[in-house]
Amino acid sequence: MKPTSPKIFWQTFITATILLSGLAIYQTVQRVAELEITLWRSKWILLVGLFALNIFAGAFVLRQLSSDRASFLTEKLVAIPQSRLNQLAGFVLLAFGFSLVWVVRLFFFGNILPQIAPIFWVFLWASLLQAFGLKLLTGKDWSVLFAVIVLVQGVVYQTFGHLTIVSAYPFSIGYSEAGRHYYASLFFAKSLYGTELALPFLHPTRYFLMSLPFLVDGLPLWAHRLWQSLLWIGLTAASSVFLIRRLNLKGWMRFALTAWAFVYFFQGAVYYHLQVCVILILAGVSTKHPWRSLLFIVLASLWAGASRVNWFPVPAMLAIAIYLLETPLEGKGWRYWLTPFLWGVCGLAAAFTAQFAFILPFQAMPMHVISVPVLLLI
Repeated sequence: MKPTSPKIFWQTFITATILLSGLAIYQTVQRVAELEITLWRSKWILLVGLFALNIFAGAFVLRQLSSDRASFLTEKLVAIPQSRLNQLAGFVLLAFGFSLVWVVRLFFFGNILPQIAPIFWVFLWASLLQAFGLKLLTGKDWSVLFAVIVLVQGVVYQTFGHLTIVSAYPFSIGYSEAGRHYYASLFFAKSLYGTELALPFLHPTRYFLMSLPFLVDGLPLWAHRLWQSLLWIGLTAASSVFLIRRLNLKGWMRFALTAWAFVYFFQGAVYYHLQVCVILILAGVSTKHPWRSLLFIVLASLWAGASRVNWFPVPAMLAIAIYLLETPLEGKGWRYWLTPFLWGVCGLAAAFTAQFAFILPFQAMPMHVISVPVLLLI
């Protein structure tokens, strides 16, 4: 992969901060007006002035970078000598830059300025400070260090966001949270409620994973919330690792893309119980071992069949995509399509089998057993 030149990196970064500064000025002024604060007599005028300074100073630097002096300026930023003092300064910049976003967001902006542009402006400059710290420590390219810093912070913020639900607060802290924990308890209804109840019909595999803490009697509510947070984090991280492992990357690129996949999966809102299907396919499917691949496709499809209907074909589709990407077409003719056809048929058959196997016990249950969970929720 061809590295980005220092000149392009600095031009891109400064241009981004200039555009973001303009948007931050607009959102800050708009927010101050909503709060009925006189901008010229408040401390927010300093913040607006800082954004304006970024615009004018950034324009000046961009002009310098487009001149003949650009190579000299960028070489100075690249050729930073390695020394113990620089390494110490690098650690300080890493710690300061990382904490800067949290401190500004929580203690300075708070609920007064929740708009995205001002905090994202702080995030960009704080990330640059951290990249500078890594530059003093490692001497790597600016673009590489900046990308790694941004991705690592994305992983940290996603992880922190899911761990914030861990508390002993007795009431629901999220959409349908109480119902989700109740559905999970149905797998142990006999020991918990003294009677047999129907298993959950919505997302049964999710509630099965959530039910595992009920194996330990008397765990507090915060332990169940912690377990669900660990499911979100752990299964998403596992699917990210298995995905990037298939690309045969090494060094910082492998680490950076794993972090990117972790953040991307959360943006795509892939539920953790469905990540099990992804993990099985990525871990077990190989064009060199078609029968082992078929076994993992069937296992993943059985899980998908017990999860939700729109995921019935997904394990086989993922496996077929891997086959098409990794298997050349030359010289095989129609035989090339036998393997993906077999995988698709077996995957769908396994998914439907799991669905019918899960539904069948409901047909033999008395109606009062099936209706009890609904009545309890009402």
